[in-house]
Amino acid sequence: MHFLDARTGSGKSTAIQADLMRYLGESYRSAVWTWRRVRDEDDAERRHVYDERVAWEESVSASYEDALPRVLTLAFLAGDIRLRGACVLLLGGAVDQGKALVPVLQELFGQVGEEPLKTDVIEAVANLGIGPRSDEAMSPSVTEWLRHGLADPAAGVRLGTELSLLARVGAEEHDTLREAVVDLVYRGTSALESAMWMFGRPVGWALDRRLRR
Repeated sequence: MHFLDARTGSGKSTAIQADLMRYLGESYRSAVWTWRRVRDEDDAERRHVYDERVAWEESVSASYEDALPRVLTLAFLAGDIRLRGACVLLLGGAVDQGKALVPVLQELFGQVGEEPLKTDVIEAVANLGIGPRSDEAMSPSVTEWLRHGLADPAAGVRLGTELSLLARVGAEEHDTLREAVVDLVYRGTSALESAMWMFGRPVGWALDRRLRR
């Protein structure tokens, strides 16, 4: 899949609304791989009972992947920040395409100035590079890139970075990051609440997430 080629678009308006895209993104990041996870965690002699459900899940996943180039185009087009953030949310669920998507999303991060959209990109990159289903070989470089966000001049970006890392780091780093989050909550929360990956959830929800492998 040639993601870089997919960024060019006509700029025509789209009927897809941000809330619908967010719903699709949330579904892609969670329900679309549920049965595969259940099968893999069950006893080997029982895994065949999930074949039909896994086949359905894989067909849905394939449909999402077919749409990824268009979604990436929308993420790069100037326009509705909520729609662009929702597109990034969906792209962050395409873990199997992480190696191709991470550098493109990192490029997007450098092109945008809005804090909510930047935090959406950070969360997507974290999910693709250091999430439960991501390629472990990507983890060192993605982690290093994410840590640059801890020094970002924008409080919302720093808070978003800390929360994205907090859910995925080991216990030895967790407490240190949690303390930093507490220090930033009042300065960065307004920007973070507008991010599509948060979607109105309280910071406490993000503090309690644990998404390690």
